[in-house]
This record gives sequence, structure tokens and C-alpha cells, in this order.
Amino acid sequence: MSEIEQNTPQEQVTPILPSAQKNTANQTPIPPVQAASSPENANTTKIRNSSFEDEGDSLSASGKSLRPDVKPHTFVVMPFGKKTGSDGHPFDFNAIYHTLIKPAIERAGFEPFRADEETSSGDILTDMFQELLLADMVICDLSIDNANAFYELGIRHALRKRGVVHIQAGRAYMPFDIFNVRTLPYHITPEGVPDPAYIKNDIKAIARLIKDTWATDREMIHSPIYNLLSGLKEPERKSLQTPLATGFWREYDEWQEKVTIAQRDKHIGDILLLTEEIRNPLIREEAIAEVGRALTNLGRNELALKQYREGVHVNADNLEFRREEAFHLNRVGRINEAIVKLENILENNPTDTKSISYLGRIYKEMWTNSVSSQKFGGRVSQAHEPLRLSS
Repeated sequence: MSEIEQNTPQEQVTPILPSAQKNTANQTPIPPVQAASSPENANTTKIRNSSFEDEGDSLSASGKSLRPDVKPHTFVVMPFGKKTGSDGHPFDFNAIYHTLIKPAIERAGFEPFRADEETSSGDILTDMFQELLLADMVICDLSIDNANAFYELGIRHALRKRGVVHIQAGRAYMPFDIFNVRTLPYHITPEGVPDPAYIKNDIKAIARLIKDTWATDREMIHSPIYNLLSGLKEPERKSLQTPLATGFWREYDEWQEKVTIAQRDKHIGDILLLTEEIRNPLIREEAIAEVGRALTNLGRNELALKQYREGVHVNADNLEFRREEAFHLNRVGRINEAIVKLENILENNPTDTKSISYLGRIYKEMWTNSVSSQKFGGRVSQAHEPLRLSS
């Protein structure tokens, strides 16, 4: 792919000088990163051991553990190889990725991925678009005016309102359209590689920014497009699925086959643990729905309820998860909670026919139980009447 250098200076910001030009007297040290809990707990689907200990299935039927080390997925947007900035300063972006950005992402508890690390065949542009759409986090290096990097950043800003981090080194300005976007600086040498004198603190700072961005309230908006256009809605990610992105959907097809086998074998523990194999966020939602249906078909309403609640945690706007959470609350006898959940759905979605149907079913069951109880009570009174008269 061709890369175009855009050299027109625009909005001025404080430059981050290479090591040969540093003013150490004015250099503000980066404070040490604070210990934070691992981000896996924030968004990945986790099933507590208590959910399936009674099934005796901590291992799969083959005897192998089904509990992988699942981490949020980070896609890195940056130039490749050696490039030169508009001021003639060199950048070795491969060295920057491998010695700075990748270690920082791993320190934050995320799984790093750059487009040149894809080993399977397929359409590279389609896979790139799918990464920008589906990745839990995108980190973008804006150190030079690289056309590809800015194009990909614009796609992420347009598709997702959250989950993007901006970094840069050596810039005297940022382009006008993103001059007010928070961009974290890092340090490089005159040769264009991460500065050994600052690399530890730079890794900590980038890791901290990733974790802090991840930990923000789910209503917090990181994209300037969604900040400016308050009525803009994120596209339904499933509607943007393309079969050309073979890597994403092959994972789901293989996983679905495992779930079908586990369901037929009635291995409840395997079904629960299989949800943890899914890393991709869109596929994870599909997986939760699939497992929820499998558990419902096996009559395990209490476990299906936990599954759908995990789904609500992953995506609180998923109506299916919210409906099924209410449905299974009713099935386990928590009727009032189910009613409140369904009423909350209908408050914002008054034409949601499935929620209306669920709520009507609950009220019908309550009425039927009430009538049956009254009839039973009347029969008991009739049975006791001869005893009362004889006394």
C-alpha cells in the first residue's frame, strides 16, 4: 500500500524533542504507573467456578483444560518499517512497535496485533476493516503524516465511539481535525528508535493510558466524531459482517461445532467453558447467545440466567440478552425482578413485541396461579365444613 507524506503545518503543539535536543531541566518525569486490576475482568465473558462445579466438568471430555488466557484484543495502527517525518527525522516503526508499543499493550493486559502479523491468507483490506470495527481497543501512532494511519484512524472514529488511544513522538504540531484529541508523547533517539533513557517510563505511561481508557464508564465517548455528532449511533456490528474476513468467522464456526457436540453429550461444564475461548467481541456476543440457548434447551435456567447476565455486562444495549435475562429470572422464581426488567425494556422500546409477549406470559402465569390457589383454598374449606358442623 502506498504511503503519502503530508507536510503542511497546522495547529501548533508543544514538541517532543529527540534525545539529542532534550532539555532535561524542563523535562517532567512520568510518574510510576499505579497498580490496577487486569482489564480481562471488565469485558471478557467469565464464568465463575460455582456455576458448574456441580457438573464435575472442569475439564473437557478429552481431558484438556478449556480455560484459555483470554485477553482483550488491541489492534495497532501505525506505519511499517523505516520512515521519515516532515522535518527529516527518521523513524524505525518496526523497532518502535516491538520494543515499546507491543510491551506496553502486554503490560496493560491486552493482546497486541498489527496487520503485518496476520499469517493466514485472505483479503488484507477486509481483515483490516474488520479489525478496526471489532477490536476491543485500537492504539494509533500519529508520529508522522502517514496517509494509511490517518485513514484507518478515521474509520475507527466513525465506526466505534469508544476504545481508541493516540500516541506520537517528535511532532511539533497535530493536524487541525484532531488537534484537540488527547495524544500521549513518547521519546525517540536521533536514529528513530525508542530512547533507552525513557523507554521504561514510556511503556508504563502507554500501558496506564490503555488501562485508564478501558476502565472509563461505558457511556464515555472517545471518538471526536461521536462527541460532536451527539445523535450519531454506532452501526450494528453484525450487519457489517463480511465472509471475506475469514479469520474472524472461521473461529466462530469451529467454536459452534464444539458447542453442538457438548450439547448433544450434555456436558454442561464444557458448554460454559467454551464461552471463554472467544476473544473477538462481536463473536463473543454470538457465543453467549448460542450458549444461553443451549443451556435453556437442557433445562438449566439458572445457568442460562448467569450466561445472559454476562451478556448484558458485555453489551448492555443487546435487547436479546436483556429479554432473556428477564425470562430466566421468571423461570427461577424471581418474578418481580423479571417484571421490572421487562418494564424497563419497554420504557425505551415500547413496540418490542417479544418483551410484551414475555411480560404478558408472566402476568398470565400469575393470574392462573392465583385462580388455582383460590380454587384449592375453597376445596379445603368445603372438606373442613362437615368437621366444623359435627363439632
